Amino acid sequence: MEKKLKRKWFPGIFDFLRFKPQDPRLLKYVFYPPGMRFGFKMLAGMFKAANLPLINRVHPWVSNEKNRLFIIPVEKTLELGESVSVPYQLVDTFIEKSSYRVIIDFCACRKAGECRHYPTDLGCLIMGEDARRIPTTWAHPASKDEAREHVQKGIKAGLPVFAGKPRIDNYIFGVPDMGRMFSVCFCCECCCLGNTINRYLPPEKLRIQYNRLPGLTITVDQEKCTGCGTCAAYCPLGLIRMEGRKPLIPDDCQGCGRCSKYCPNQAVHLKLDNPNFIESAVKNLESVIKI
Repeated sequence: MEKKLKRKWFPGIFDFLRFKPQDPRLLKYVFYPPGMRFGFKMLAGMFKAANLPLINRVHPWVSNEKNRLFIIPVEKTLELGESVSVPYQLVDTFIEKSSYRVIIDFCACRKAGECRHYPTDLGCLIMGEDARRIPTTWAHPASKDEAREHVQKGIKAGLPVFAGKPRIDNYIFGVPDMGRMFSVCFCCECCCLGNTINRYLPPEKLRIQYNRLPGLTITVDQEKCTGCGTCAAYCPLGLIRMEGRKPLIPDDCQGCGRCSKYCPNQAVHLKLDNPNFIESAVKNLESVIKI
């Protein structure tokens, strides 16, 4: 029974666009920011309910087997150790392996939040055979070079990159989960739906489903730190706590780098010191995704 429920498919919120993809009335209500905000609130509520006892054992949105992401930190915050590759090569590895790619024409989260800080037209990059199912009404096919250029736009915008398999994307994009869809998202701290729903994940699931890059360490220079709390304020999951005017960064930290990006005293340091991090991350992701 549990296995059957985990594999059950629930239609996505954009599924009906396949039937009347050019109907302006549908597009008006689905892509109008207030309507999108309402839909995202419903998603957040459903995600919270998915963590109730018994339900959290079978619901795919919180299943360890259905969710696996690596977070690539904001570029300017990261120091590389000797012989360590630029972390965006992890995404490039999957771009090169991918059989098909589409770029979503807009970021649904930023469109719903009417974001004023980051570009709304910087949508997700979706790769793999199942990306062919995404309607071209609001996405367009991309070559490998176009996919790489799109990733660079996200990097230059100062956003961390979330790469892997978030099961909720199958629901949002209306694509049945066959394990053949790889998502690359450029998540902002102000609008991203993931900032809300990930708060409902218990620590043991957060550690498995949302991964730091292997070998990434985060340290605080106590001499530079003034205890202002800026790092805690910008932590999207609220994981950083202030104790005695000093930040405490837990093991559950995803390593997105926002704390370092916004620290006014440059007291938070991220360092990647594992030359084999790409091989390790690729092996982890390929255990749940085939593109």
